[in-house]
Amino acid sequence: MTMMKNILTVLMLFFVLTLEAQEPTPYLPDFEFQKLDSTSFKRTDLDSTKNTLIIFFDATCGHCKDAMIKVNKNYEKLYNTNVVLVSLDVEKSIHMFLTEFGPKFWNNSKVTILHDGKYEFVPLFNPKRYPSLYLYSPKRDLLVYANNDDKMEEIFKLIDTANHNQKKSASK
Repeated sequence: MTMMKNILTVLMLFFVLTLEAQEPTPYLPDFEFQKLDSTSFKRTDLDSTKNTLIIFFDATCGHCKDAMIKVNKNYEKLYNTNVVLVSLDVEKSIHMFLTEFGPKFWNNSKVTILHDGKYEFVPLFNPKRYPSLYLYSPKRDLLVYANNDDKMEEIFKLIDTANHNQKKSASK
């Protein structure tokens, strides 16, 4: 029994170290997840003229709750950004999570909420932990990856800059 326990410990340690070594993909991967109404949503469904913010969360994660509260407070800054929320959770859990911590995102036609029922997000996007936030340019290049609060300010500064530049070019 001790031998089996040692083997499991070594395997778990290897798995954790491998996850820490992964880097997020430098571009927005091709993906297909399901909306909560069970319709398909793909990368090609995103508006290619806007930045894209993808938030990968778990409804039971304390850090995810804190991050969603901060993103919810900055919702108005996201008016010119594709906002995509992705979770492995079932709709009921997603609904409870968002109505409590991200009410501006629930039942919002400008926000896409996706369920990853096939568990494809992790191998495609290489998140290090929950929550993981990815900001991509309109050209689909990764601008910022954050898995904690320290880069949240950087994400919103980039979004503000993109919004400002868009307003400038529209007024010319």
